Amino acid sequence: MLEDNLHEKKSLNVESPAFTPSVLPVVGKNSTISSHAANAAPFTPRFGGTTTPNPSSDAEPATFNPAAIKEFTPQNYDLSHSLLANGATPDAQTTYDPFSMQTMNQAMPTTPYNPYLEENNVQTNPAGYFQNQTAFASPAQPLQYHLYAPIGAHRQDLLAYQRHAHDFFMPNDLREDLQKRSEAARQIMPSFRLSNANAVQAAKNWKRVDSASVVSVIDAFTTRAFGDSSLIFVYNYYPLSKTIVEAHFTNTNRYGNRITIAVVSEQILWGYVVQIANAIKSIHAANLAVRCMDPSKVLMTDKNRIRLNACSILDVVQFEADRPIAELQQEDFILFGKLILAIATNNLNLASTNTSLKGSLESLKRNYSVEFRDTVEWLLTPAAAPEAKDLSEFIRGISGQIMTSYDNSLHANDTSTSTLSSELENGRLFRLIAKLGTINERPEYEGDLKWSEVGERYILKLFRDYVFHQVNAEGKPVVDLGHVLECMNKLDAGSGEKIKLVSRDDQDCMIVTYKELKKQIDGAFGELLKPSGKRY
Repeated sequence: MLEDNLHEKKSLNVESPAFTPSVLPVVGKNSTISSHAANAAPFTPRFGGTTTPNPSSDAEPATFNPAAIKEFTPQNYDLSHSLLANGATPDAQTTYDPFSMQTMNQAMPTTPYNPYLEENNVQTNPAGYFQNQTAFASPAQPLQYHLYAPIGAHRQDLLAYQRHAHDFFMPNDLREDLQKRSEAARQIMPSFRLSNANAVQAAKNWKRVDSASVVSVIDAFTTRAFGDSSLIFVYNYYPLSKTIVEAHFTNTNRYGNRITIAVVSEQILWGYVVQIANAIKSIHAANLAVRCMDPSKVLMTDKNRIRLNACSILDVVQFEADRPIAELQQEDFILFGKLILAIATNNLNLASTNTSLKGSLESLKRNYSVEFRDTVEWLLTPAAAPEAKDLSEFIRGISGQIMTSYDNSLHANDTSTSTLSSELENGRLFRLIAKLGTINERPEYEGDLKWSEVGERYILKLFRDYVFHQVNAEGKPVVDLGHVLECMNKLDAGSGEKIKLVSRDDQDCMIVTYKELKKQIDGAFGELLKPSGKRY
């Protein structure tokens, strides 16, 4: 019986009463935190060396008063003073602004505004970046730049029968280059006084020179329009051109870092030789001499396209020297050879000084062929006293390279013609779109308010929606330049392909060909060109 009673006490019994927690006994006040502790004063750290006195146990607890708390107000932050206790700062305002643009402008040199500077950034042109508003009145971008939008990158993964939209337009780089060439410049030689009135006539003799490798001389005259006696030479202007020095002797990149200049290829140098020989041939045929063939005076107006510049200047400023023209023409061969040697060896001093050229000629063996070295050596070797160098002999010696340069020029001409053809196609498409614009949605014609909404004009309205106002299955506009160009090209050609035109309310549906649409456009536009039958 005892074991049964113990078993009943240990086992669970569903008839047992539910467990209910009893109330905890009240503990003395000294073992808990008083509710008055919330009204205690906040803890405030003191400076070192001070002690916090213990409050008296007999003092009454302070009552909480929200009105006694000061509202936080942010104050000036002064970098020149240290923080005070509790993070407080003085009320004095800072007098130094580290980002003041006025102090920066005073420390930087003033540079003239150049809208065609390739890199107008902080590293290369800091004064152009932190500029005054009144210092530069010119626009910061090429003129008429807003007339075009940049074209996206060309996709190379298209199939043979596919064309990208940019194939119908001029290349973006070429378009920007042509836009930048739409301005001119003026250069003057100030404070120059002619010693002989016939000196200007020597410059006018250069008008007879007509060569694609020479910057044409337009005129030369003196003037006092600038407050002094100035000598002015007028040449054909080639915007964005570079000198040979800028193209081949600049050892810094656009970020101002020094770079290693690569050796100029022999093919490019042969192109220079052929072009300069062409220029000298035209100049010598006019009984003149180049005289000025410095790398800083030879312009590169396009890729590997050079022109001799600053011709006729020495004929005017050194008119009193009166050197024989035959002697000057023989000197042109020496200047020619020095110029090519300076470019090939990347030594600018060779073209302007009388240093020894033997070591430079030996260095050509490492990078260039024997034919090229022999050509340069022939130019630098003076002729014997009784004899004189003949340019025709030199041209016969480089006849093979002349044919190569001529072939390259034909390829360049084909590229230019292809680019021009693409713009010609765009002109045809624009004329078609202009005709559609004059016909569609015309308010009235000859008193007929619905002239553009009836007959063949209504079909042209539906065609306008088919080309420009298409939407997808979700009702969103379809902006597809390829679709527009395809439709307009088929319309211009009068293709027999059929298309389905649907009205905006889906009540009318027509099937027509591009050939019929072209006839309707010509008929409607011809009707607009007829003289009006009404008299006003």
